[in-house]
Amino acid sequence: EEAIPCIVRRLQCHYINYNEPIHVDFLVHRPGLGTLIEVPVIPVNTEKSPGLKAGGSLNLALRTLKIVCDEAEPPESVEVNIGHMEVGDRMFLRELEMPGNIQLAPLDHYKQAALISIKKTRASMGKA
Repeated sequence: EEAIPCIVRRLQCHYINYNEPIHVDFLVHRPGLGTLIEVPVIPVNTEKSPGLKAGGSLNLALRTLKIVCDEAEPPESVEVNIGHMEVGDRMFLRELEMPGNIQLAPLDHYKQAALISIKKTRASMGKA
């Protein structure tokens, strides 16, 4: 028998013993064709962000992204560098640079969607 390359799409574990899987959904991966998957967004360099250092609040507008991937081992997450962001800054999906053969899914609301922003707080305005 020939092995079929698959990606785990969803893993459901026992509600008490989390190490015991009770159901797995697989997605067949066909090389040359893009595979649509959903991955979490991970902000990185938060400790370097001038906006967060000044007391701003990180607002993650989208916690997951749908991406099209043509790799046998897709990424487990998308890391977004926010080390340069100030209070009041926003990062849009169109500004996000995707590595390798990974692209954002062609969804209409992704064209204008904000991904991350740093909002004003009382602490960032010096009123805390």
